[in-house]
Amino acid sequence: TQGSRNGALNLDMEILAIGMERANAGKKALSYDSEQGGETLDELGYIPVLKKLVGGHLRFQVSSNGNVLRADGISEWLDRAVRTTNAVVMTPPGAIDIADPAGAAAPPPVRIIRQKGRTNSSVSISSGGGKVGSTLRSFFTQDLFKQMLEFPFIPPHPVRVGDMWSAGGETYISTRGRFHYEATGKFEGWQLHLGTNCARVNVEGNLSGGNAPAVAAKPGNKAKNLRVSMWINTELQFPAAMIWEKKTWAPDTTTRVTGTNRPVASASLKVVNQRVATTLLSAGPTEAPVTTSASTSDGALK
Repeated sequence: TQGSRNGALNLDMEILAIGMERANAGKKALSYDSEQGGETLDELGYIPVLKKLVGGHLRFQVSSNGNVLRADGISEWLDRAVRTTNAVVMTPPGAIDIADPAGAAAPPPVRIIRQKGRTNSSVSISSGGGKVGSTLRSFFTQDLFKQMLEFPFIPPHPVRVGDMWSAGGETYISTRGRFHYEATGKFEGWQLHLGTNCARVNVEGNLSGGNAPAVAAKPGNKAKNLRVSMWINTELQFPAAMIWEKKTWAPDTTTRVTGTNRPVASASLKVVNQRVATTLLSAGPTEAPVTTSASTSDGALK
């Protein structure tokens, strides 16, 4: 539905399916995919909670330039699943209004978009001393969902095929925190994707923060560690598909002090890769029309 802020959209996200894999000391300890019939392997006690997460609803407000302004319902969604399975959890703070800390009225739960998202990360998450609830809270954060909904690389002015522009901001890597990025967007052209003629936008840049600057600053290291591909449905003013590929580095602390569980400090780094892919399944008209522009008659993207 149309949001209370100029050009904003209120989105209701329904969790249709959920899957998770975890490894413990190199051995797979959890394998679950609700779309594939459910239980396969669970040595850690996650599956009863994951089952109850399916069917939950989360609410977001997205600005006209593709940034998430508000997120509601994440804490309550996790609370219900964890509490009903008697997991040990800590009650987190409530919903946060990103743009207005004073708090605006929560967007109404009217669904207009079905979207499929998948996040793959090559680094496992700490189990928090075996507490399923605290581990899931560290993973299913506001930042995790923001990266599925945000598309902050829209050009600031109309562009033609081949035009480029600068983009900067912050992005999230699961369990590693937020990273600043400086990137360049390019309007590659019009491309048929999922049966729709879409504006193809590619973004390349570098992340900084955490361990990223030391590696990115190596002499001769020109590889980009942020790449984004977008296929924008200009009639909907929403991506038909979007893929984020991010890379950073983390200290390799797998070596332990003999006779203890304490890791040895190490100067070596291991690569952390994360790929987030979303696909728009269907969309309907908003409750009230949103005034936006799409492509011009001469083929420019606005």
